[in-house]
Amino acid sequence: MRNLVLDRWELFIQILYESSFFQNLTMPKGENRMTACETLADNIKKKKIKLTDLHTHESFQMVWELLGQERIQKIFYRTEASRARFREAWEEADPQLFYHEYWKPVAELFRGYCPVKWCKITMCVKSVTGLPLSPPGSVSPVVAPSRDAALDLSVTLDLAPSGRVSAARGQSQGLRVAYTPPLQA
Repeated sequence: MRNLVLDRWELFIQILYESSFFQNLTMPKGENRMTACETLADNIKKKKIKLTDLHTHESFQMVWELLGQERIQKIFYRTEASRARFREAWEEADPQLFYHEYWKPVAELFRGYCPVKWCKITMCVKSVTGLPLSPPGSVSPVVAPSRDAALDLSVTLDLAPSGRVSAARGQSQGLRVAYTPPLQA
């Protein structure tokens, strides 16, 4: 679904964790992988890369360089053997393949551009990722481009084994959606 725009670093971390990006660098799901995602996000922010710019090749090149730094690797892998395995996988990996197949599909969700006037979607995605982005009991806003779209909108993220991210619209299940007419320029 090309109309989905996400806008939270916390959600980026969770989606990156669930994707196969780190799996293909010999890092299975677990504490180290979550630490790697969090560390990477923190360092991306320190480099002043905006969430909406993660999809660019230039941003990915900085990310890839960060992953190659031993000081970064020491944060998520404490033993030399684990770092050596990761470093070997990183050195042998094709950065272009990683960019196109694993990084860009995730990063595109945060691009901030919406071709059909969908606004940024900030929602509770606990059912998808387990990550509450809103306080319990609150309603996370979703802005839809039409009243009809608001009536049947729900967003489901699908993280395929290939690492590709897709989204689908369907019957709403506990997600409150409101239609707000677009602002006139």
